Amino acid sequence: MSTGLAPLAIDALDVEWLQGLKDAIDAVTSDSISSWFYLQVWPRVARSRWGSDALLPALLTTAIGDFEVLVARYVRSILTLRPQILSKYERTYTIDEIRRFDDLDDLEAEAIADRAERLMTGGYESWAQWLLERGVDVDGATRNPNPVILEAFQRRHLIVHKGGEVDSSYLRKVPNTALAVGDDAEVTSAYLVDVVDALTTVALKISAASMKHFTKGSPPQIGSVFDFIVSQSTYTLLSNRQFEVVANFEEWAAPLRHDQLSRQIATVNAWLARKRMGEFAAVQHDVESWDTDDLDPKFTLAKLILTDKIAEAHALARNLAEAGALAEQEFLKWPLLEEVRDHDSLIQEASLRITWHDH
Repeated sequence: MSTGLAPLAIDALDVEWLQGLKDAIDAVTSDSISSWFYLQVWPRVARSRWGSDALLPALLTTAIGDFEVLVARYVRSILTLRPQILSKYERTYTIDEIRRFDDLDDLEAEAIADRAERLMTGGYESWAQWLLERGVDVDGATRNPNPVILEAFQRRHLIVHKGGEVDSSYLRKVPNTALAVGDDAEVTSAYLVDVVDALTTVALKISAASMKHFTKGSPPQIGSVFDFIVSQSTYTLLSNRQFEVVANFEEWAAPLRHDQLSRQIATVNAWLARKRMGEFAAVQHDVESWDTDDLDPKFTLAKLILTDKIAEAHALARNLAEAGALAEQEFLKWPLLEEVRDHDSLIQEASLRITWHDH
């Protein structure tokens, strides 16, 4: 007996399973003749013809579309901050077109929107080169774009315009592919996760690089704002267990942090992500040689956890909680403390568990 729908022709499916489906459709439609029509459509609706869930290609197109919307916002923000860039734009307006605007601000806003839209229609390479020429230099994003993303953009095009069928244009633009003309460009869960992680990483890097580049010479407070935004983004990613994104981004972004404390936090985040990915060996020496004696005790706590000294970490966390240096919400939600929370939950003696009191 089949346990699920398969991307096969009707005559290749389990007969008993098909009869059960037919009976169910008869009951819903009260029309046995229509059953055969629905039986032909059902497998294609429930599963795509290449065997992955039909929802996955739609999610891929949505993810890339959202990414493009984000980049377009970056472009508009840059043009709003530096409208003089528009002087190099070849678009001209007639007198009649200018008269339709209430004032020059409206005209400028229209010119910015038009430039951003035209730039985005040129594809990834177009806007990436534009950003690079304006100082947003990010390896893997605006320079030497990540091949995973470039391929995903081409696969999205196949899904939208070719029903997912590989054509010669795709092969020219993705020369290293194993696919051939006529193949189905499959979208699996693993493929989608890889693409979304790559898009997220590039979006974070472009955002950070743009902010740092276009706020040069600004008051020091801007640096603190930058650190806060980056830290919040990384915290969310760690909570969502997107460890590859965190490691990739934080290892790149740590030097951009405003002060030494923020750079240290970025480094810990990257180490934690590597550990969660099973790649702790790559950073083990750095962690073990890390001197935390003169740092905030939370960094000592981090080192104990990263080096699997969980009992010692629990004892320190308990002392910090009693001293009011570790808030209850920090303990409950901080991704770093996952092993300490597990350890605490196994302790039978209530007096030995981590608790909080009013200070």
